Amino acid sequence: MGLFLGVGVGEYDRHKQLPWSVHDVEAVRGLLGGDFVGEVVVNPDEATARQRLRAIEGAVADGGGLLLMWSGHALGSPADLRLLARDSGSSAAAGVAARDVTAYCAVSGAGQLLLIFDTCFSGEALPAAAVAAEVLQQLQPAERLWVGVLAACRSEETAQDGLLGQRLRQLLEVGPVDPVLRVRWSVHNAWLRGDDLCDAVVKEWGSDRQLPQFQSRGDAWWLLPNPLYDPGALEQVVEHLLLAARGGGRADEQSWFTGRVVEVDQVVSWVRSGQPGVYVVTGSAGMGKSAIVGRVASLSSPEERSRLLSEGRQWTHIDPGKQSVAAHVHLRGLTADRAADELAGQLVRRGVLAAQEARRNAPELVGQVQRAVEAGTSPPVIVVDGLDEARSTAFEIAEDLLLRLARYAVVIVATRDVPRVGGGPGLVETLQPGRTARLDLDDPDAQERTARDVCDYVALRLADVDSQMDADLVAAEVAAPSSGGTMSQRRPFLLARLVTDQLRAAPLETAAGDWQARIAGSIEEAFGADLAATDGDGALARHLLAALTHGYGAGLPEEEWLTVANASRDRGDSATLRRDDLGWILEQLGRYVVQDGEGGVAVYRLAHQSLADLLRPPFRPSQRTLFDQTALPVVALSVRVR
Repeated sequence: MGLFLGVGVGEYDRHKQLPWSVHDVEAVRGLLGGDFVGEVVVNPDEATARQRLRAIEGAVADGGGLLLMWSGHALGSPADLRLLARDSGSSAAAGVAARDVTAYCAVSGAGQLLLIFDTCFSGEALPAAAVAAEVLQQLQPAERLWVGVLAACRSEETAQDGLLGQRLRQLLEVGPVDPVLRVRWSVHNAWLRGDDLCDAVVKEWGSDRQLPQFQSRGDAWWLLPNPLYDPGALEQVVEHLLLAARGGGRADEQSWFTGRVVEVDQVVSWVRSGQPGVYVVTGSAGMGKSAIVGRVASLSSPEERSRLLSEGRQWTHIDPGKQSVAAHVHLRGLTADRAADELAGQLVRRGVLAAQEARRNAPELVGQVQRAVEAGTSPPVIVVDGLDEARSTAFEIAEDLLLRLARYAVVIVATRDVPRVGGGPGLVETLQPGRTARLDLDDPDAQERTARDVCDYVALRLADVDSQMDADLVAAEVAAPSSGGTMSQRRPFLLARLVTDQLRAAPLETAAGDWQARIAGSIEEAFGADLAATDGDGALARHLLAALTHGYGAGLPEEEWLTVANASRDRGDSATLRRDDLGWILEQLGRYVVQDGEGGVAVYRLAHQSLADLLRPPFRPSQRTLFDQTALPVVALSVRVR
C-alpha cells in the first residue's frame, strides 16, 4: 500500500484564485482508491504545509511507494521553484521550496517516489529528482530505488489551471490511447510503474498551451493501480491487441474460431460427463490442439464468454456452459509442483479448495482435491495445455500429478506425443494405455475436416480486407496440399493465422499472375518474410524473440525478458537493450508473441512451440556435448539473481 500526500491551493490571500487546483488533487486521490493511504491538504498556509510535509518523514515502511501532488501558484526563482501556500507573498523567499518538499519525500522511507508539480514554472523542480535519488541511495537498503518528477510546464512557462489535472484523471480512469503504451498498461498488469504514467502524460499531451516535463533517476517499479487491469483477461496475440488499440482493428479483436465442430463437441462431452479420468487431445504441431481446448475454456470463463456472445456470431458446436472448467494452465517448462501450485490458485478462486498461505506441491494438491470430492464437491474439470512443452518434466507431470488427479477430477490434456528417454511408453500412452477417450487430430478423417476448417477460417478473416483480393481463392491456396507436405506436416492453423495476419496488413491482388508466390507455404517462410520486412535490425528482432524461448509457463514478464535478452547477447554487442527495444519488437512482430497474465503481471511468450523450436532448436545431448552451451549465459544469470 502506498502513501499519498496532496496539496491543493486554490484560495490565496494575495494571489489570483484557482478554481481547479483542489479539485484536481482530490480527484487524483480518489482514483488511487484503497491502494493508497493519505490525505489532501486543502488551502494550507505555509506553516500547515510544512507541518504536513514533516509528518511524512519515516511514514512509509519497507521501501514502498509515495506519490506527492502539489497544485497551485508558484514563483520562479534562480535558486529553486517556490510553491505558494494560501498566505504566501511574492518575494523570492515566499512559499515552500520545491527542493525542501523533495527532501521530506526522500526521508519518508519510500523506495519509489513520484512528485507531481502542477504549477507555473514547475520545470525548475526537475533537478530535485537527482538530489532525492542521492539521498535515497544513502538512506535506503532497498534494491529498487526510483524518483520521478513530473512538471506541468517548462521552467520559463506558466501553467493553465486544470490542464495537467485533466490529463492525469483521464489516464487514471481509462489509460492511454497510444497502442504501444497500452501494451504496458496491459489488462494483465495489476499495477503501473510511475514512469509509465509520466511517459503517457508527455507523449499524449495534445496541447500547445504548455509542455509538461519529466525527469527520473533510478530503477522504476510498480507504484500505481492500473485502471485497465482485468483479473479474468485471457491471453491475446500482441498484434491483434495493437490493432484493436488503434481503433481500426476491431475486427482483429474478435474471435475467429471456425469449424472444429466434431472436435469441440468431443471435448465438451468429456467436460459434461463428470467422470474422473484423463482425456487427451493429441496431434502434430499446429493442428489446433490448443485452440480446441482453449475454445472450451473461453466459453467457460464468464468474462470471455460475454465478449464472445457480444460478437453476435452463432457457433454450431455444443456449448460447454459457463464456469464448466475449474482450472486451465499451460505447462511449458513447468515442474509438477509449479503446475500444481498454479492449478491450486485457480481451484481456490472457483471455491473447490480453501485458500492457504503456503504453496501447494503435487502430492498436496492431489490430496486436497481428493478430500474435496469425497466431501461432496463435484469432480472439477481441469484443462492442461502443452504437456509436451514441459520437455524434461513432461513425464513427471503426467505420472506424479495428472494421472493422480484424474482419480478425482476430469483432466483434459492437449499434447503432442513424445518418446520416453531410454524407451518405454510414450507420453500419450503413459497418460492413456489404449485409445480410450482420445482425440487424435492426425487421423485421416480429422485431417480432412481440418483442411475444410482452415479454408473457412482464411476466407472469413480476409472477407472484408480488399476488393482486389479474392478471399476464397486465397483460402483454397492456403488449405491446399500443394502448399507443401501433408496437413499435419504443415502446421495448418498456425500457418493460416500467420498468413492471414500478413495479408490483412498487406493485401495482394489475386488478378495478378504470380499472386500465389506471395503466400508463405511454411512457418519458416512466413517468419523469414516478416523478419526481412522489419523496420530496423532483423538480427536484433530474431534475438529478442529467441530470448522468449527461455521462459516457462505463461511467459516472461517484461523485465525478465529484457534481462535474458541482454545476458544472451554476443559479447561484441555492447549496447544495453532497453524497454523501448521490447516496444519496437512487439510493434514489428507482435503476431508472433502472446501477452498473458500471471500473478497480476503481464507476461510474454512465443505464439507457438513451433516458433520456439525454429528460433532455438531443442538441444539433444551427446557424449561430447552434455549441456546446451547457448543456455549457459541464462543459467549463470539465474545463479547470480538467486
